[in-house]
Amino acid sequence: MKNRIDVIPGASGKTVVCIAGWATGPALFDRLFPNDRRVVITPFEPVTVVQDLRCWVQEDGASIDRVLGASMGVPLAIQFAETATPRVPVIGIGANAGLAPAAMDGIAAMVRRLPNAYLRPFWRSCAGVLDDESWMMNAFLDVGWTVESLTAGLDFLKWPWGETLLTGGVTHTFIHGADDVISPMGIMSKFAQTYGVELHIIDGVGHLPVGPYSVDRLRGKCQ
Repeated sequence: MKNRIDVIPGASGKTVVCIAGWATGPALFDRLFPNDRRVVITPFEPVTVVQDLRCWVQEDGASIDRVLGASMGVPLAIQFAETATPRVPVIGIGANAGLAPAAMDGIAAMVRRLPNAYLRPFWRSCAGVLDDESWMMNAFLDVGWTVESLTAGLDFLKWPWGETLLTGGVTHTFIHGADDVISPMGIMSKFAQTYGVELHIIDGVGHLPVGPYSVDRLRGKCQ
């Protein structure tokens, strides 16, 4: 399955590029940027996302105002933004930072063996609060992810993408839920200090804030 790009018109005249994670689709970005033109790419094949976005920008001629990534989409957003002209700062939500390759392999093995047993706690961990859990499940099902796409994403995340932050000369902003157990706060705080990321912690928010409770707390940070 190839990457999917959805372009949603907006009234503000601004264009925001949004790179989804494994279980995020257009719904999250629609809630965060209801007035902007949203270019949402769903990375079924992570290694070709940046190339696909560059081709789209060249064909469309768009001027990019903001780049946002969610979860696995954060390092992809950084790759894309730091090769843009001019460079564009990234807003990253729920970045998967600092996990060892062996941990990625362990998660991938578990998902292949017991996918259903993995998904339920994954949804709960992402939601952060019970009020948002149904929104998380609907967003996940709406995107149409597969076990294959998750394992491809885990394999992609093995490269030390934090090093990219030291070469671009642009300070990126990460927004992280205090209740994120997919990418724990201790790991994220150390990563931000090492690579000079501006980090905002949001209480009561999990890994992927797709529900109204969480989005209301993030919206002001993304503008």
